[in-house]
Amino acid sequence: MKKHELSYGFSPEDTEEEIRQKYGDEAAQLFIEQRRKTAHWTQKKWDDFNARYEKLAQKFAYARDKGLKPESKEVQKLVKEHHSLLSDLFHPSKLFCDVLANLYLNHPQFRKFFKSFHEDLPEFIVEAMNIYADAGANIG
Repeated sequence: MKKHELSYGFSPEDTEEEIRQKYGDEAAQLFIEQRRKTAHWTQKKWDDFNARYEKLAQKFAYARDKGLKPESKEVQKLVKEHHSLLSDLFHPSKLFCDVLANLYLNHPQFRKFFKSFHEDLPEFIVEAMNIYADAGANIG
């Protein structure tokens, strides 16, 4: 896997213009921020991040398979972990959460990545993220 390429094949550089067109300049700034925050990352740092992200997707899928609800304490703990992990890339504001949720639902590479763990994992994670955000859970 190449530096700057997340485990599900999504490269922020490849979609910045798409994000700018769909969500405006402010949303595109989030992805510029990601590049700035990770410009110094080594391949090992990217590999470690990707491994943690994939492990988190597996945990979400396991929770879904167990029949846990997005609002459950266990799933909300995973969302908090997701929020913390992504803080390495972005300042996770409410706008960021909205943009990311839309990407998880509509971007083909995100959908493919999450569906590889569970067929409805994109929807499950987004619902859980929305509950977390609506609860006012420290998202800047």
